[in-house]
Amino acid sequence: MPVASSPKTKKKQKGTTAWPVIVSKDLAEEAGRISIEVADRFLEGDNLADNIRVLPSQSTDKIPVGLDGPGLLQGFTGLSVLYSQLRRCQPDEDWNSPANHFLKIAAEYVVPESRVSNDLSICSGVSGMAYAVMQTYRGKSTFKKLLAQTNQILLDKIQERIDKFAVPGGLAAFDYDALYGVAGIGRYLLVGSTIDERLQKPLHAILKVLIDRSKFEDGFPALYTAERDLTEMEKDLYNCRVVNCGLAHGVPSVLALLAIAFKEGYQIEGLAGAVEFWANWLQGVTVNDQWGVNWPTVVPMDGRELQPSRAAWCYGTPGLANALWLAGDALDDSQSRDAAIKGMEAVYRRPVSVQHILSPCFCHGTSGLLQVTLRFAARTGLPVFAQASEDLVRRIIKVYDPANIYWGFCDVLPEGQKTDLPTILNGASGVILPLLAAAFPAEPIWDQTLLLS
Repeated sequence: MPVASSPKTKKKQKGTTAWPVIVSKDLAEEAGRISIEVADRFLEGDNLADNIRVLPSQSTDKIPVGLDGPGLLQGFTGLSVLYSQLRRCQPDEDWNSPANHFLKIAAEYVVPESRVSNDLSICSGVSGMAYAVMQTYRGKSTFKKLLAQTNQILLDKIQERIDKFAVPGGLAAFDYDALYGVAGIGRYLLVGSTIDERLQKPLHAILKVLIDRSKFEDGFPALYTAERDLTEMEKDLYNCRVVNCGLAHGVPSVLALLAIAFKEGYQIEGLAGAVEFWANWLQGVTVNDQWGVNWPTVVPMDGRELQPSRAAWCYGTPGLANALWLAGDALDDSQSRDAAIKGMEAVYRRPVSVQHILSPCFCHGTSGLLQVTLRFAARTGLPVFAQASEDLVRRIIKVYDPANIYWGFCDVLPEGQKTDLPTILNGASGVILPLLAAAFPAEPIWDQTLLLS
């Protein structure tokens, strides 16, 4: 597997997009230094190749660990996105070479009938690759062929995913969610359709089927997961249909996509009503504790008492509150915006042990909470988010350990085992991208792929 390093040389580039740096100067400098140090380590010698070889030994029976080929959030394309963001942060440095290098590696996986070519997801499939190509090389010819190829795969195969929504009954979370489903794919289509008008048709189809599921059926939301489609972990906990409340695999991802589409001016019958439906429903299934408002991981149909979730991007208040904010912004609804702010304020009041985010990584850890916090800080200007950003950056820096871990940051599996991934979702790239967002005045547009913007 080719992972040779690429040189970094001086080269003048265009300026960055305005983005507020809200942490102290000293903290921003330290966050930036660590981020660049880790990014440089990805390019040194055989570090990455050695890391890939040891990853299988870090697997557990329940969770296999490895670099998932070309994936945006779990593979080489994510490294390309990292260096593209570094280019925005340091426009006088040539980060194009490593961005180009890793995108070329990812492109080798896109061949007819490969697993990748049959995976349309933003996380590990062609829509994630297409997003990376478009953001990094828009208007240039270098990867024009790859962008056309990935877009064509989407056009050829997306209807099969959309047709699942026409079948009455529940859906698996992977059919509609942020990581593998049409919510994540739709987020790429919103971006990609600005330069390839052919993507407008599948985008409208996705929005329409999600709008059609934004209603009640027999008193329960129509976008539910039936017992047969629950994960093994969920089957151990529930024996009924559930509505998933996590941004990663639940209805907040649908709310976020619909809200962004409405904000961007899409005129589809029922779109505003669908945004309102999910915003209202989510505000009606809160779980309060001594620190304030919280949300459950799922809402089961059997009516049992709801239990609070962790405080992460994937599940819990941060990801869900961000979706509520997007809804409030789209509809100019102060109630949804206020609910989002109150939810986040309660997160910061909770002790770390109650937040249940002991990993520094993005998906279920501190970095995901930091990125959501930075978004709220930029949107609201409220001191609570500036202070929380400072605290979270310090928490991440405190666990940086380059002497004993490949990249200085590791994920922690449910069984307590540590993994040294370089990726965005569960690895070091997903830690240093939010650190870059805290340290540099360059908008972190990459978080579109995680439905945060």
